[in-house]
Amino acid sequence: MEIKTFYISKKIVKVKISDITLKRKNNPLNLCDDEIFSLASSIKKNGLIEPIYLRRDINNPKKYILVDGLRRLKAFEFLGAKSIPAIILSLTDAEADMVFLYENENKKHISVFEKAFYMGEVLKSGRINKNELADALGISLKNLEKKLNILTLDNEEKKIMINHNFDEEFIFSVLKFEKEKRREILNEIIVKNLTNNEAKKYLEELKKPEIKRVKTATLTSDKIILNSLERMAMHLNDSGIEAESLKNELEDATEYILKINKKSQ
Repeated sequence: MEIKTFYISKKIVKVKISDITLKRKNNPLNLCDDEIFSLASSIKKNGLIEPIYLRRDINNPKKYILVDGLRRLKAFEFLGAKSIPAIILSLTDAEADMVFLYENENKKHISVFEKAFYMGEVLKSGRINKNELADALGISLKNLEKKLNILTLDNEEKKIMINHNFDEEFIFSVLKFEKEKRREILNEIIVKNLTNNEAKKYLEELKKPEIKRVKTATLTSDKIILNSLERMAMHLNDSGIEAESLKNELEDATEYILKINKKSQ
């Protein structure tokens, strides 16, 4: 699906916060008060760098639906603002979904977990399919499936990874293991208090094929002596001297004999 976004007005307008509604389900795991407080402090000091994106509510033309900018909106609410700078877009529900995902794909402050969460929610809505979403994001279907696989992690696993600031490379690597093995790996990382790079090296070691030790045959002193005598006898026979190796078990000892025929000497 080709995304077409049409600006009702290219200029930035101020919209009353009370006129903005949120239709998108938010991920509670990543939207925290500290982050909103930090953003609010930055906006108060430096101003708003980028306006939020809205579209009109077709069921209520006097109201707007948020397309992108939840954190900025929450920060303005925290500051007690009555209105917020916005750009109004003309979009269908499906287009709004994909604009939202596209805008957030390259934002560093949004975690890989949150991106996967919103992708999953958009796909569950049935408004777009995986092929359309992959095209909109400019990624392959295989890459999209890889990102969506993050949804198989439970909240406890996600919290461990977030608290340890693990990067996407580590997250995608640990996803290659079965769930039970994943939990074992994460517990080991917590116990050892590994950094992101140390954790990645630990995973690399786990992925290496196990080297099975080959059992080497052990020779007893008895076999060593017999082998030596047999080789000596063989060399003598090759030289034209008749010889043979013998072993006799005596009452209190073992007798090894190299017997050489005197006539052949």
